[in-house]
Amino acid sequence: MVDDKAPAVQAMKALFQKFDEDGDGTISPQGLAHILRKICKGASARDIAEMVREADKNHNRVIEYQEFIECLFLRGPAVQQPKLNVISEEACMGLWAVWWALVKQYGNSSIPAEAGVAKDNISKAFRKDSPFVRQSMSHLSDEGEMGIKKVKLTSRLQDPEVQDYLDKAPETVKQDAFVHVVWPKLKSAEKIAVGEQLKRYYAQAKLSRLLKTVMCGEGNSLTAAEIRSMFDEVDVDGNGILSVKELVQAGDLDLEEATSLTTFLDQKQDGMIEFRDVMEVVGMQSNVRQGLKGMFASSQMN
Repeated sequence: MVDDKAPAVQAMKALFQKFDEDGDGTISPQGLAHILRKICKGASARDIAEMVREADKNHNRVIEYQEFIECLFLRGPAVQQPKLNVISEEACMGLWAVWWALVKQYGNSSIPAEAGVAKDNISKAFRKDSPFVRQSMSHLSDEGEMGIKKVKLTSRLQDPEVQDYLDKAPETVKQDAFVHVVWPKLKSAEKIAVGEQLKRYYAQAKLSRLLKTVMCGEGNSLTAAEIRSMFDEVDVDGNGILSVKELVQAGDLDLEEATSLTTFLDQKQDGMIEFRDVMEVVGMQSNVRQGLKGMFASSQMN
């Protein structure tokens, strides 16, 4: 259930009540469409119509409050992201782990989507006698589908064909070119989907790191550029504001974590998280950090 006391939910509840003209706990599909156009900048008319249609789960031609909340916080983003069709998420996660390890060790930027890595360093890392690939994915499970994909990806990265494609690549390989080197036969749309998935993994990793910094008082080891990049990747609709919905979907938090985090990050208590709110939270005093740590006591991010 969504916490009705969370500022983000309160802001949405106020919008709902504005369009609930007779106070019966429902709004019209037209009212929901109007709200969605206000908060989902850049969404097409078709996107809005589809979200309204899917929101009315019991098909009674009105939108009840619970349907409204689920539409805003739990449904897919209005700006649709490319989806993986050919490459599995497990394989993509493994590739991300390898790419991030390459960036951290050899990259010319700390932001993976912007960094370049000398192809000679990639070539050395992918040699069969190098432990680099195995170590890069060591934190991923060896069980089930993930374990299978790790073995297959390791074999692929050490395949002579990958070395051949590396030879043809620019001297400095960026993320998109890296995906092409590893999976050259992917169609353009699928390559874009893989690239977007890698960006989301980066955003999730940085969000997790930011939470740990705030919760555990580890000190601000993130640069402003890194936090800005994390913020932009989680900000799916690009409106400069993080919503609970985006924290759940792009940030990979569960709903309780997302609403709790919003409460702490929302400095103006207006139900919206702006970049400056995030920057201010990084410098919060230890007693506030301790309170946030308590709220996330059962979180996987501890």
